Amino acid sequence: MFRLQPSIQNKVRAGYYICLALIVVVSILNYLDLKRIDKKIAFSLIISDLFDTTLEMRRFEKNYFLYRDKEDYAENLRFTEKAEDIIRQNKEAIKGLSIKADVYAMETDIREYKLLMQKYFKLDKTLNPIEAYDLEGRVRVKGKKLVTATEAISVAERKYIQALIVSSRRVLIASVIFLIVVGLITGQYLSRMVVRPLKQVENSMQRIAEGKFD
Repeated sequence: MFRLQPSIQNKVRAGYYICLALIVVVSILNYLDLKRIDKKIAFSLIISDLFDTTLEMRRFEKNYFLYRDKEDYAENLRFTEKAEDIIRQNKEAIKGLSIKADVYAMETDIREYKLLMQKYFKLDKTLNPIEAYDLEGRVRVKGKKLVTATEAISVAERKYIQALIVSSRRVLIASVIFLIVVGLITGQYLSRMVVRPLKQVENSMQRIAEGKFD
């Protein structure tokens, strides 16, 4: 029984659209992956800023303990409030970090740290040297705890981003290999589906030219 065969043009067009669709899909997946990495890098800058802020906070804390300069206390307070703002504005994002960070504990610690520094600033150290010494020790412990927590988050985020970049590189290489393989397979398929019918046409035309019309 006579069966309608798809035309050569349709076969070529189908192969072209298949390749194009695969390229588009792979490109979109790689774009989304790179966008995710870009978003992570942007947030890691915020985490690095938080770590740097706590370091500056502690630097002015130590300067104030040494020299009793009001400007050092003012700078310490400024960096403390900046760290509070960073944590408050990025609370949900910090919760979703690769390292599980207790945001509420950090908020509590930094609030207590600020209150202790304010109390120390208002205290008359000459009249209450023992209380001043005790407050200074508590401030140092709380500040060290904050720096340790932010440093751990910062280091973990850098490692996580490095792992993401390595994974993305592997995905990109695998995508290129996949497209090459698919291209070769599609090329072989089109070669068989297009060249073979053209060869049959050539043979038939040769027979007609020889006067064989059967």
